[in-house]
Amino acid sequence: MSDRDFRHALMHPSAQAHEIRIGVYSKLKARGLVPSPSLVADVVTVAIDGCGPVCQDCSRPAAMHAARCMAEVRDAVNSAIGIPLGSDASRTESATQFLISWMAGAPRPANPQASLTDLDSAAIACSKEDGFSQDPWVTWRASEERAFENGGSPEFRRALTEIRSNAPLGFGAIDERIWFISSDTIGQARNLDLASRHQAGQDGQPIRRPIGEFRETGFSGIPDDPTRICPSDLALLGLNRSDSRAILAMKIADSQLMVRFGHMPHPARQRPRVLLVVAICDTVMMHVQPLGGVVPDIEPLRESIFHALTACMCTLTKADVDFEVEVRRDGPIANGRLRIRELRNRHGRLRLEFRHPRLLLEKLSSEAPWLFSDTPMVSNRPLPPMLTGFDAAYLIAVGSTSALRESCNWTISAVAEVMGPGLCEVSTRSVNAQTTSSLAISKLQEIANALAKSIGEVPQRDDPKSANSSEPEGTVFL
Repeated sequence: MSDRDFRHALMHPSAQAHEIRIGVYSKLKARGLVPSPSLVADVVTVAIDGCGPVCQDCSRPAAMHAARCMAEVRDAVNSAIGIPLGSDASRTESATQFLISWMAGAPRPANPQASLTDLDSAAIACSKEDGFSQDPWVTWRASEERAFENGGSPEFRRALTEIRSNAPLGFGAIDERIWFISSDTIGQARNLDLASRHQAGQDGQPIRRPIGEFRETGFSGIPDDPTRICPSDLALLGLNRSDSRAILAMKIADSQLMVRFGHMPHPARQRPRVLLVVAICDTVMMHVQPLGGVVPDIEPLRESIFHALTACMCTLTKADVDFEVEVRRDGPIANGRLRIRELRNRHGRLRLEFRHPRLLLEKLSSEAPWLFSDTPMVSNRPLPPMLTGFDAAYLIAVGSTSALRESCNWTISAVAEVMGPGLCEVSTRSVNAQTTSSLAISKLQEIANALAKSIGEVPQRDDPKSANSSEPEGTVFL
């Protein structure tokens, strides 16, 4: 083989395609086929390179129509395999299978000793030799060249369908090129678009379903229930004609069967909304330095609630819910309320400033300074939490919270109250149960765990200096 054998090729190959087309041509001849050198070269070039320039010295009369059909081969291979990235054996195999399917019906030349390059040149009107005009191979090659004006011969379209059948078509995708095979001419393509699927909707809005009352027709593969196939496609199966069976086979391969769908009411899909209220309800006595002590009771309780808040937010992030956080302070020294709605990043994870208690402390220090004020501040008492529109509401609080606890209908409430010198009681109340545990105020981590366990399991906590911390994205560091 040499470049002279492919001199009538339409597409200019790259160095990689230049070598591959020689191997593909030899493989086809070894299988007993009689391939056209110019067609083999063009198909391999568009399959390997994806696209390429048209040879400037190409003298084929139907060059423009052939280039358009080769572009369809390129698009079909790209949709089935992907864009070309370096050497890809799957693209070579796809081009080989396409050529085998296309040229399986090519007749053998009348003169076995005749050169296929010369026959190819005579068939596409690039040679003035008349000795090959009656050769059956030349007649076949000439008809393939003329068919490019109408989108290709039926064998060419069938080979394209085989490539497209390997492509992962989306649900409801439409490939109208299957209609070209029923005629030798390309008319106006039929508009087969149907508005057929709703992603979600309002409560009671009909949603497309495989079952239910049939009110819609769309494109699909073979359904589980054969009664859903439309009578028009079943008629193709009933006709004892090869062309009807061929159209039906191509529609099945391209997932283009006309199938009936039903409508059933379906409520709008949304994740549950949850409100987490974290409150410091301090009293004057909590700020008084105890006898024989150094730190007032407000300090360990305030620190424990920051750790509990971080653990609760990590727990709610792992649940399939949309949640908001409201930080409150109700006391005689300072009052305030901070609503935090943007808690997740664009990947759906909890933002970094809410995973670490120290980072949370910095954020709240700038946005809610009244949480840390131990001197009187002029402020109005905030309104009670608004629970309307939430599917669940959780309360995590320290101090005296009887008014806040009783004023709202909480799903779960956990409160840490000072019961005496150095003693704290954590009470958890839900719809069906109530538990109480006594802890030392100095054990602030145990108080935080008791508050956080009211919502769910406390997340794993690792030392940031430890080498065993393998998943920092899902770990709360202390």
